[in-house]
Amino acid sequence: MKLAFAGMAMLFVLACAIVPAGTGAPISVPTAVPGAINTPAEATSPVAPPTSGASQVAGTEVSFSGVSFTIPQGLATGAACETVPAVSGDNGAPWDLAPAYI
Repeated sequence: MKLAFAGMAMLFVLACAIVPAGTGAPISVPTAVPGAINTPAEATSPVAPPTSGASQVAGTEVSFSGVSFTIPQGLATGAACETVPAVSGDNGAPWDLAPAYI
């Protein structure tokens, strides 16, 4: 069994045709000139301007510290809002460092 496994492994390695580094054809990479404007070869189609006014979604409206959003119906009935203080090197572990957020 071990001999069969070793033989299959050897065939797999040989089938992969591993090529030593440096034997392939060189790859040419186009370079950009600093300060030059690179334009696409084909013209792009113009993007439609955004529609005026945001679409209204039915649900629970939540506002806290200048952030507002709507929770869609069926997802939740409310949100717990809080301000989490910043954690710096003086009062936390290195993996806990974070700015203040809401």
